[in-house]
Amino acid sequence: MTRGALLLLLCLFSARAARAEEPSVAQPERRWYGWQVMISDAAAAGLIYAGATIDSPVLLGVGISAAFAAPALIHLAHGSPGDAAKSFLVRAVPLGLSYAIFALLHPECSEGCSELLIPFTGLILSGAGVVADWAFFSTETIQPRISVRPTLPMGDRSSRGLALAWRF
Repeated sequence: MTRGALLLLLCLFSARAARAEEPSVAQPERRWYGWQVMISDAAAAGLIYAGATIDSPVLLGVGISAAFAAPALIHLAHGSPGDAAKSFLVRAVPLGLSYAIFALLHPECSEGCSELLIPFTGLILSGAGVVADWAFFSTETIQPRISVRPTLPMGDRSSRGLALAWRF
């Protein structure tokens, strides 16, 4: 082999090795906003507690409505209608279904009634749905944006003035 052919093969192999080391297509960055849902849930729980403590059905109703609607609205604000629907469903269906079953059975219950396990189970499953909402539904994909913004030139001390920079 001539020196030129050997050099060409060496260049091809080094280019192929460099391409193999390049990262593949970057995964889109995800951001968690579950803290916003947690704050709305804490506020709803506070309203429910206050309504139950001072025996105010209006305050209790506002708290219950906030517990179901506020997280869905937060998901909608983050551009995720699918997560809003899932959030509402994992919160409302277990609780609503358990109360519907309890109402259909219509047991004569007092303290210690075993049928009270039905709405209690629905409440627990709804609580598990709340935690699933925080953990799994409350993420959004961050879209890369191109923007122009003013910057100060960084360099030696003689650099003065303003510049416009493209930000990717």
